[in-house]
Amino acid sequence: MTTQITKVQETDSEGRLTLPSGFENCTVIIEVRNDVELVIRKVRVVPLQPSDEYRFSEEEPIVIGDEDRDLFLALLDNPLEPPDSLKRAMAASRTLLENQ
Repeated sequence: MTTQITKVQETDSEGRLTLPSGFENCTVIIEVRNDVELVIRKVRVVPLQPSDEYRFSEEEPIVIGDEDRDLFLALLDNPLEPPDSLKRAMAASRTLLENQ
């Protein structure tokens, strides 16, 4: 574990600060915690290789069977009646919005 060193230093007129040695030509993450505190972390960027293309799960197609597809399409054509609890919640929400 490294020793934590506290150093008081002033910024210039544009808010710039000179970081200690070891931060030359590196990538950093600046985390603003509040009005008077920020944390600067050194990071290592690992470039992706062409074969390492990252894909989000949303990009992958969802494969369903014939029965599920038919049920889904049937429900789109003939939706179910909403339950009474949902109808009451929608009416209450509508009333709140009208009274604002």
